[in-house]
Amino acid sequence: MRHACSILLLATACTLQSGCLAGFVADRLIAPTNGGDLAGVVPLEGPGIFNGGGSLAVGPPESPATIVYWVMEPGPFAAEAVPVGEPRTDLDDVPAAADRGQGQRWVVVRASHPQLDHDLVLRRPVADAGPQPLGARGAAATVFLLQGWGSRQRTLPYLWHVAGWLADAGCRVILPDLRAQGDSSGAHLTFGMHERHDLAALATHLRAAGLLEGPLGVVGHSYGGATAIQWAATDPRVARILALSPYADGETTGDTVRNLLREKSGVLALLLRPLLTDAFFERVGVRIGEKIGSGPDDGSPIASLRQIDTPLLLVHGSDDRNVPVRNASRLRDARPAGTTFWRIDGAAHYDYLFTHQRGLHERLDAWVAALRSADRGPEAPP
Repeated sequence: MRHACSILLLATACTLQSGCLAGFVADRLIAPTNGGDLAGVVPLEGPGIFNGGGSLAVGPPESPATIVYWVMEPGPFAAEAVPVGEPRTDLDDVPAAADRGQGQRWVVVRASHPQLDHDLVLRRPVADAGPQPLGARGAAATVFLLQGWGSRQRTLPYLWHVAGWLADAGCRVILPDLRAQGDSSGAHLTFGMHERHDLAALATHLRAAGLLEGPLGVVGHSYGGATAIQWAATDPRVARILALSPYADGETTGDTVRNLLREKSGVLALLLRPLLTDAFFERVGVRIGEKIGSGPDDGSPIASLRQIDTPLLLVHGSDDRNVPVRNASRLRDARPAGTTFWRIDGAAHYDYLFTHQRGLHERLDAWVAALRSADRGPEAPP
């Protein structure tokens, strides 16, 4: 996200004389983060991480997309994030598929990402690892896990440990790439306007396949967390939401770019600072609406939250510069009843996912326990 915003700032400097700055910024914000490549189900990668996957064509007719998704079946799973270069942990201090006693054999995977300063160590029993028939074992609940802007579930592992914790708690985990991101196709990002309906369609598809078992919950980070709230507002099947560092509405775009400018110096920063006002970003929002056909409340988690009573757990770092913590505060204040807010002092946009694992895992387990006792809701959205 930070790298993308830096590119956006540099490109903006080249258009200062064009008279179309707001339109240019709007185009960059809704452009596919995957370059617009067409979707297709790709081979499973990461031994033992996913158990299967598929794709689903979604609408509307004027803005079609194909959503690629992955599935992690419920079952024993140990996961831990460790700083890069840290000595091997108890989780991976065994050979791959090594005998752990009691006849149990395990697959161990250590995953890393160049933009993160932690590795993920994941361990599953061999019998549960890799491709296998989906739905063979019962799930106490089904949870969709949504990554942030520009992510790809298959190759960017920063939430794999969260998926593992959910599977270990008895959930079937569905990991879709949102439209125009990762392995999914789509002409534009729409900040939830179409994504929420894509997810509802995928949930209906999975229920018909026998894979949407138990109550339905959704966990999302950043763009994914904001989309989760919007999905719940249009689909009463969503019983609980866990939003990690979500934005509240379009104001966050201005916050993010201005925060990045404060860290920069030179002619570019001096030129742009006075231009990127709240009024300018309001014009950007209008241009985005014109391009994707959205209304004033489309893409607004805070407007969506006011429409529902679905329980919401918010988690946000106090020092987040990508999506400032005031976004979570505004969401909580917009609907205090049914909203719980864990503010992590000193944490930024990603780091608490690794540095506060114990607290996050404990809260996730409590969230899953509440989800498992929730009503399943209707068979399909209205």
